[in-house]
Amino acid sequence: SITTSRGLGGKLQIGIQYSKIARKYDQIRFGDELGRKKSLGDAIIIRRLMFPLSNGLVLDLGCGTCRISKVIREVSEESMLVGLDISREMLSVCSEKNVADLLILGDSEKLPFREGSFDVVVSYRLLSLPVDWERIVSEVSRVLKVGGYFLAEIGNSMSIGGISNGIKKVLGRETNYRTFHIWKFLKVCEEQSLFPVKIVGMHHIHWRLVPRKFLDLWLETELRLGNTLVKFLASRLHVLLMKEVS
Repeated sequence: SITTSRGLGGKLQIGIQYSKIARKYDQIRFGDELGRKKSLGDAIIIRRLMFPLSNGLVLDLGCGTCRISKVIREVSEESMLVGLDISREMLSVCSEKNVADLLILGDSEKLPFREGSFDVVVSYRLLSLPVDWERIVSEVSRVLKVGGYFLAEIGNSMSIGGISNGIKKVLGRETNYRTFHIWKFLKVCEEQSLFPVKIVGMHHIHWRLVPRKFLDLWLETELRLGNTLVKFLASRLHVLLMKEVS
């Protein structure tokens, strides 16, 4: 079943747009070879970053069709997994996959949870949508326990795609895809007592040149190398942060 929280307001428009494609979303985004590589890369990184910290209460923020929730469940069968999204139809698809313990129709900018409720919050794709991302970061910090973790995936403004996106905006072309300057993102997180533990980059080379059967080994090598400047040129960044005492 799907629980509805109050105060969705204007965010319903985003939900309506996603509801229109909910049944076809996984096929549209991840149905071809490139999409399957992207999905596999996400799964590999989530498994590596979340494996030691996924027990307890986990929130998949903007869970959509529960693609990421499924990976979280594979990592930790013992966790209590809550999925929240603005689209009822996306949650309906998610419900059919039977991976989340609770699904909530709600607003990520006004989370219907008490302070310090969750051990882990995961957010994929959400922060790149036309949302108040700083408000979302504030809400994530509020509902996280001290010592809890926030795993966020964001578009990188320093990548080729991010620069192209910036040029389009300068030329007055509409784009709903947000990218981030990593230092600004980390600064806003720090203001909310969220401090980086690890940053992993996903490069176009992973998706276009590395065969799927070697993707696991390739990313495992990168994860072992630690943070490098090259990561900040990646098209997408996976940022693991821990909440400390404010």
